[in-house]
Amino acid sequence: MNPEAIENNEKIQEDNPVVFGLLSQKGRDIYFPKKGILSQAAEAKGKEYNATAGIALEDDGSPFRLKSIEKKVLLDVNEVFPYVSSYGQMGLREKWKELILKKNPSIKSEISLPVVTQALTHGLSMIGYLFVDQGDKIILTDKFWENYELIFENDHQGELDLFNTFSG
Repeated sequence: MNPEAIENNEKIQEDNPVVFGLLSQKGRDIYFPKKGILSQAAEAKGKEYNATAGIALEDDGSPFRLKSIEKKVLLDVNEVFPYVSSYGQMGLREKWKELILKKNPSIKSEISLPVVTQALTHGLSMIGYLFVDQGDKIILTDKFWENYELIFENDHQGELDLFNTFSG
């Protein structure tokens, strides 16, 4: 196992052993490299040439974009089209957390910033990756989209354990 994954696991076990116990083997094996693209991007920030972000720029330094799409967007191109880090846009995540707490006043403990996903299917896939090992049962209503089977059974080798949504 990678030393960074080991360090993450030790921290999770220390802070919340219950959450650690919920992680799948894949969930325990993953880590976000500290010395990867994010640290390289931080080092390159402000330099004349920065090829770390994976983004093409126009001659004026603005993000390269299709003019046909730009015409449909009524926001600043520098806020809409740039490469966004794996963490997502921090301001949006902070606002999202603020709204979660506002709409759920019963939450009294500290919560993390929300995780960025590309939609429901991607979010479910991330859940499977983090928490489902081969043979694990996923308790689920019998009314669900077929992508749940693809994600949890085909991709993560879990087993759907269904219950009736309605009786009578």
